[in-house]
Amino acid sequence: MPPKRTSTSNPSGNFSQTPASQNRPKKAPVSWEKDGTDGNSSIRIVLDWLAVEGNFQRWRGDTKGGLSKLALANEILDEMAKAGITHRDNKGIQTRIQDLQISYGKARDYL
Repeated sequence: MPPKRTSTSNPSGNFSQTPASQNRPKKAPVSWEKDGTDGNSSIRIVLDWLAVEGNFQRWRGDTKGGLSKLALANEILDEMAKAGITHRDNKGIQTRIQDLQISYGKARDYL
C-alpha cells in the first residue's frame, strides 16, 4: 500500500489551484420568518401549503402515482413567487420541511 500523501500538490509537484467558484463569498442567510411583505414570509407560505387538506399526505408520499418532492416543492416555489419571494430554491424548501418534521417528532416525543 503506498504511503498517504500529506501535501496538497499533485504528482507533478505543482500545487493545485482552487476553482474560482469556490472563492466566491457565501451569501448571507435570509430569515425564513422575515423575508416577505404584507405578512407573508417563506415559512408562512410553507406552513399554509402544508395545512391545505391533502398536501402533507402528498408530501409524505402517494404510493400510486404521486408527485415527487421536487414537483411538490416547485408548487411551493410558485406560491412564493406570487408573494414576491424569489430567493428560495427547491432544495431549501425540501430541507425546511424535513427540519419541520424532525422538530415536530422531537416535540411529540417530549410530550
